[in-house]
Amino acid sequence: MVHKSPSSRAPFVDLAHLITNKEYKYGATANGTTLKYLMEVAPGEEFDVIRRYLKSPEGQQQLVKNSSAGVEKVRKEKFAFIMESMMAKHELNKRPCDLTTVGEQFGNRAYGLALPLNSTILHELNIGVIEMIEEGDMEELERKWFVDKNECWNVTIMDRVVADANSMLYINKPKTIDLNMFWGPLVLVIVGVLISLVIAFAEMMYYRQWGRVSLCLSSSLMVV
Repeated sequence: MVHKSPSSRAPFVDLAHLITNKEYKYGATANGTTLKYLMEVAPGEEFDVIRRYLKSPEGQQQLVKNSSAGVEKVRKEKFAFIMESMMAKHELNKRPCDLTTVGEQFGNRAYGLALPLNSTILHELNIGVIEMIEEGDMEELERKWFVDKNECWNVTIMDRVVADANSMLYINKPKTIDLNMFWGPLVLVIVGVLISLVIAFAEMMYYRQWGRVSLCLSSSLMVV
């Protein structure tokens, strides 16, 4: 989530573009499920970069105490707030309608309801949830809370079309390359080169030392 006018172009187009953007900082809710996913579960080189950043002193300063603090930080700074999609959708539909999300969703997960161990209503609850999904009640609830209560209906369709078109202009734009993107493979290459040099040096010293001994033994046998 970032702060911008609907008709202006987004400063980046996806997560990979965000982490190479030197102008924007990014973060998540401290001790939240999103941060836990980023730090412990999410696969991929871009998430390796994110993990290193969020573990750094600068990255630690970008962690906020809750979603409200994250949204406020988005509005006051050049800051991208990584948050759960449903919460982001809720914030997008509230005035002053100056927030937007960038890129595709990642790390799709299901929510669960916590019950006491050996709960007697577990089976009935599972059946009830399945029936709500099959009968469209879940979609109706989502429409009720995220569509009907949309306070940003006055953002025109033309503004949305212009925003999408502006974002598309970034597709073929060359992206800046950050060393952090290649830090992991680079370390592996350096380690491999060092190991090869050590092995080559050891072989050279071995043949220099033991090769002479073998030659001397061969000469002695020939003399005898």
